[in-house]
Amino acid sequence: ILQINLILLSHFQYVSGTHFIMEVVQPEGFKTAKLGQTVVLKCFTDSDLKKRLWYKLGSNRRLQLLASANSLFKPNTHIDNHYSVSSSENETTLTIMDITVKDVGTYFCGIPNTYDVVFGSGTVLEIEGESEPVQSVLQSPEYISAKPGDSVTLSCSFTSRHCPREHISVMWVRSGSTSSEILSWDYISKNICEKTEDASCVHNLTLKDISSAEDGTYLCMVTACGDTLIGNVTRIQVYECK
Repeated sequence: ILQINLILLSHFQYVSGTHFIMEVVQPEGFKTAKLGQTVVLKCFTDSDLKKRLWYKLGSNRRLQLLASANSLFKPNTHIDNHYSVSSSENETTLTIMDITVKDVGTYFCGIPNTYDVVFGSGTVLEIEGESEPVQSVLQSPEYISAKPGDSVTLSCSFTSRHCPREHISVMWVRSGSTSSEILSWDYISKNICEKTEDASCVHNLTLKDISSAEDGTYLCMVTACGDTLIGNVTRIQVYECK
């Protein structure tokens, strides 16, 4: 379980004499670069909060804090000279110098508030021309119509290459009308993958006794040796019986 409450593509509402909405937008969901290049990741927000954070989601399923920036105060901080960060009133950027294969992964921009950190949807960084450990991800079914109390199962099928199972994880994310949330995050066990070099795997997510809260769009994200690939979405529509 992640120690930080991830609110992907979300809005944060606070009521205490005032009311404001925070939105964090990472416009590039996917970015490729050649080895040795410099990459700039952008993040935009309408928040009045000044502190901005950049994290990398690693293969150990933990968020690593890379840098922090403040549009009001200096200096900005980062873990080493491989990164630099800058921030203005509505924009913050993370610059990664001299890209290597270790930089492959998903980067999240976040803004801390009193209770948690509000994140953007993330930017997946890949190395151009490198062999991708995740070859394909396919979700099924595409649409499910259910009534309250039903149980439904979603499947995520994928093929990986040259990556040990212990370095493969699957994350399911639900996107509702107001926010997104992580539903499950599991490392792959040997019983769901074929014992071949190009492993074919199937990961199932079962939702029991569903309610209108489960209405939304579901997305499977597979990470193998730092390489992340997402499937097509599954739409679950929960309707009340009349």
